[in-house]
Amino acid sequence: MPKKKPPLQPPARKPRADAQRNRERILEVAKEVFTRDGGAASLDDIARQAVIGPGTLYRHFPTRDSLIEAVYRSEVERLAASEQRFAATMPPLEALRAWMLLFIEHVSSKKLIMPAMDTVTGGATRLIEGARSLIHTTFVDSVKRAITSGELRADTRVHLDQERLDAGRCGGQLGEPALELVGVGAAPEPGGSALHDLSLRLSGGEILGVAGVSGNGQRELAELILGLRRPSRGEMRLWGERANGWSVARIRDSGAASIPDDPLALALIPGLTVRQNLVLGTGPRYRRGLDFEWPRLAADMQQSPARLHFPPPSFDVRAAVLSGGNQQRVVLTRELAHGPKLIIALYPTRGLDARSAEAVRAAFRDARQAGASVLLISEDLDELFAVSDRLIVLRDGRIAGEFAPESFRPELIGPSMVGADDAA
Repeated sequence: MPKKKPPLQPPARKPRADAQRNRERILEVAKEVFTRDGGAASLDDIARQAVIGPGTLYRHFPTRDSLIEAVYRSEVERLAASEQRFAATMPPLEALRAWMLLFIEHVSSKKLIMPAMDTVTGGATRLIEGARSLIHTTFVDSVKRAITSGELRADTRVHLDQERLDAGRCGGQLGEPALELVGVGAAPEPGGSALHDLSLRLSGGEILGVAGVSGNGQRELAELILGLRRPSRGEMRLWGERANGWSVARIRDSGAASIPDDPLALALIPGLTVRQNLVLGTGPRYRRGLDFEWPRLAADMQQSPARLHFPPPSFDVRAAVLSGGNQQRVVLTRELAHGPKLIIALYPTRGLDARSAEAVRAAFRDARQAGASVLLISEDLDELFAVSDRLIVLRDGRIAGEFAPESFRPELIGPSMVGADDAA
């Protein structure tokens, strides 16, 4: 008797809803990981943390670049869509303010995954330009609605006169200019931005904040002032002297301090101990023949973190094994130890806990009171509002706006950050 054949079963197929949930889970975990580590994680790392098999992840995202681009695109689209939701439920000006705060929160918490985007080998420029266009259009639409409704004046942007520049929160007690840029431009380097026709003045006893979306010339501006990049046109003056050709050593010996955004890459040597890193850039201060006065260095560097309310550094630990926050504390301890006259700070509180970040801001205020000049570059508008005497916006390598403290509001400064003020 022939055996009865089992009924044919349709091939097992993963429900589409499960596939969509897996994709969303991967994007959610990848966003958190890339935001935390700047894009260093591998696809296998993401799969483990998402508790998803590597094969499932590779079916959705065959390469790491494709995953980074998908995370970036989803965040930008979600951010733009939120403006439509606000516009449908709030008055125009309130909707603009709410969306502006959301945008700043995304940028300052790095939810737009910019560090990870820097590692993408193909198509990143196209994707970022598309995102900027979408954000720009969203800003323009939101600003136009607020103006049309009569809730926002079209001439809200504040233009500062020279008298206002010389006052500010320092009560008019400004010293001589420490830094002056007059029509300065600089050609772009690979992967960087050009600077165009920059003119600014930073006086003694003043904190000048620099706002802007990352990648608009902030790093290039800091490098130019510190002598790491030469102006291709215009003039840079430090303490009244033409400094276009000054070396990094001369600028630092003149009293400039540098607090970069990537301490391990730009301010520390990973294989050296904390003690050895603390002596870097201090010039002849601790030299004794072919050696250094290590006890005096240790005494000074114990006092500096105490003033900053940091825990004392572990001098014999290699810099490479420190966390990002502790690496930044080492740099801040060294750079602020001897009362610099000019402080160039690029995202100085990134990686620090709230208490340490506030201690750094307090140190900048103290430096201002002592007559120092501080150029504070940050994506955190709350931080800039809290300490700046004036604020400029840098966009596409140009100064897009200047603002006085009475105009320190996200809905006024935000449009200049993405160009919506020009279109409106």
